[in-house]
Amino acid sequence: MTLMECTVHGRDIAVTDALRDHAEKKLQRLTRFVRGIVAADVVLSVQRGEHICEVTVPLPGAILRAEARTRDMYGSIDEVAERLRRQIQHYRKRFAKGGKGVVEERENRESGSEEIVRQKRIPLKPMLPDEAVMQLNLVGHDFFVFLNGETSQVNVIYRRLDGKYGLLEPDV
Repeated sequence: MTLMECTVHGRDIAVTDALRDHAEKKLQRLTRFVRGIVAADVVLSVQRGEHICEVTVPLPGAILRAEARTRDMYGSIDEVAERLRRQIQHYRKRFAKGGKGVVEERENRESGSEEIVRQKRIPLKPMLPDEAVMQLNLVGHDFFVFLNGETSQVNVIYRRLDGKYGLLEPDV
């Protein structure tokens, strides 16, 4: 079994050794399912009584991300590890099928505010739109920003309400 380096930190909370050990133990089990997992970034936080665990796992050719919110941090860690395990199974199936797979339906989300509440920097990797669709499904978001390998321009793949995909290309 390959050892994975887990970086566990808290956002406005102190991370105890027990929480750190629990997260590392749960996430270490993921290395059984796929080779290439060498690191995981874990962010623990509490908002309005919800204990939130966010995990990002870079893989060769993909980035897995999961988030869980429960009433206790150990439950959130357990839930996020299970969600990542399911994503890894999905990842393995897609690569076994040559990048083709079943499209998952997602819930529609309504925004309650127009203020920016989070800012993130993302690495732009050159890839084809088909690869971007696969990445979109792996990270579980409604859109994915990427550098189009054919045009060398930043593009966005998004999931439409009808379950199909759209591609946004800049017109400069």
